[in-house]
Amino acid sequence: EFVRLVGPQTEADPAALLFQFLAAMGSIIGRGPHYRVGAAKHFANLFMVIVGNSAKARKGTSWSEVKSACKLIDIRWWNTRITDGLSTGEGLIHAVRDEIKESVPIKDKERRVIDHQEQVTDPGEADKRLLCVESELGRALQAAARDGNTLSPVIRLAWDGDALRVLTKNARETCAEPHISIIGHITN
Repeated sequence: EFVRLVGPQTEADPAALLFQFLAAMGSIIGRGPHYRVGAAKHFANLFMVIVGNSAKARKGTSWSEVKSACKLIDIRWWNTRITDGLSTGEGLIHAVRDEIKESVPIKDKERRVIDHQEQVTDPGEADKRLLCVESELGRALQAAARDGNTLSPVIRLAWDGDALRVLTKNARETCAEPHISIIGHITN
């Protein structure tokens, strides 16, 4: 229905409209609805790429139509949960990170540690839905190819809806239940 409604008003390809609309709606819907295959849950988060000729494929035009419709559906998501700039796995995790609690020392008047107390040092991101729209997917692919970059394995975990974490000494951020979708645009 969306494609039939918008199609006559735009030069965008109907398939591009449909697939981006499905990815955006899956992101808006969130992690609740799922389909079971054995023990695995498959959520509504989609990863998709639109390939077209430079400046002629109307990739951006199709996304503009979808984004405009999404604004009417969930303005908060539209304002805060659409992003771009995929470059590292740690950066992606940061965008959906869980709350971080740390043990902090409690000191007496003489500044001696007398106890420890757990405190929230980072409130994290309450909304785990995230739609990454990469208008130049090649940029993210180049970043993922850099030696030591964690973007590719973190994206694979996000696709499965698995917990996200990178085991490095300074990476404390994690996300237990991410709902990440990716739309990529690239020229052929």
